Amino acid sequence: MSAVDPAAYAEALLHLSARIVGTVRDEGPEAIGKAIDQALIVEPPPGVDPVHALVTILAAQVDASQRHSQTLGWLMDRTHVADMTAIAIGHARRAA
Repeated sequence: MSAVDPAAYAEALLHLSARIVGTVRDEGPEAIGKAIDQALIVEPPPGVDPVHALVTILAAQVDASQRHSQTLGWLMDRTHVADMTAIAIGHARRAA
């Protein structure tokens, strides 16, 4: 069995993380869960934690020069914020 190429893995996660961002902004809880699951089933290189890798890729996409109110302000009008929280809790419980 050959080792997973770290650059190819990072590239795959970059594309899948963009899908996660899109589903969080434009779709509902079921689509969000599926997008997260798709990212987490990609085989990581040896020694790489897929959750840490995904969180790092997602965090790198945040503009740190903006205030939280600017980057997350759109969430205040979303009706599924509670559902997204439930998805996160569900994923954390399954991972434990």
